[in-house]
Amino acid sequence: MVLFKSFLKTVFLAVICIIAFSVVSGSAQINNSDSMRIIKTMGSHAITDENVAYSRKKAISKCLTSAMEQVIANIVPTKSLVLSFNDLNEVLYEKGNNFAWNNFIQDYKVLAEAEYDKVYRVIVQVTISVDKVKEHLAHSGIMLSTKPLPRILFLIAEQGVEDPSEK
Repeated sequence: MVLFKSFLKTVFLAVICIIAFSVVSGSAQINNSDSMRIIKTMGSHAITDENVAYSRKKAISKCLTSAMEQVIANIVPTKSLVLSFNDLNEVLYEKGNNFAWNNFIQDYKVLAEAEYDKVYRVIVQVTISVDKVKEHLAHSGIMLSTKPLPRILFLIAEQGVEDPSEK
């Protein structure tokens, strides 16, 4: 009987450990998906002078820009986005159309492409490192916090020790 109780305790502890491990590994997977964001977006560019390769490149570039803008719009609070709009423009487009988004875009894949009525259209899946974007924005002074500041009111009544009006 004692051996059976010992066996049950061991099985019970093993089950608890397996459940705990499952919860911990599940939360680790959630954190990994939060640091990378996958965006699917569409872009197009007019085909001029029969230069399809140039139009394709421009359409993809528009998709990458759109994906970055979507991620930034999701991580920066609306109030900060509006108040820091000029700073955001300088930070995000500091090197022209292409700026340094290669640091944030981990991967992109053209899912579909078509040429229709002298317009080249693409659908692109973009993987963006949200952590790197947040770090860059915070370093640039763009406010990312969504937590409201605490509201505290202190009321202090000043009374002198020798004040006769107290009594």
